[in-house]
Amino acid sequence: MEISLDKINLRNEPYQQFLDGIRSPQTVRKYKNALYSFLKLVPNQVYLDSLEITPKNRNPEELSKFFVSLAKKDPDLATNIIAAFIKEEKKLVEKKEMSSQTLPKSAHSQKS
Repeated sequence: MEISLDKINLRNEPYQQFLDGIRSPQTVRKYKNALYSFLKLVPNQVYLDSLEITPKNRNPEELSKFFVSLAKKDPDLATNIIAAFIKEEKKLVEKKEMSSQTLPKSAHSQKS
């Protein structure tokens, strides 16, 4: 067995760490799509304002790196982005445009 530098560096990628934490292939597919949907909603201007740089492309790997960098630099901003996302998802459930089964249980119990 040999551990290459590429394999070591791959583990440091936020998106790969996310995928490595999920065992079921069905869950991986579902959560990959959910994460990517969330990450695409964060405007490049947020990254520009906080990190003074924007993603070169909008693929999930790149957006994951940027969101983690933003969260490390400004945890309150990252928390506010997530809270705003959950609030908007809850509105879709209330309008019956989304199933409540789509939201995590913790989102059901939070007050608007």
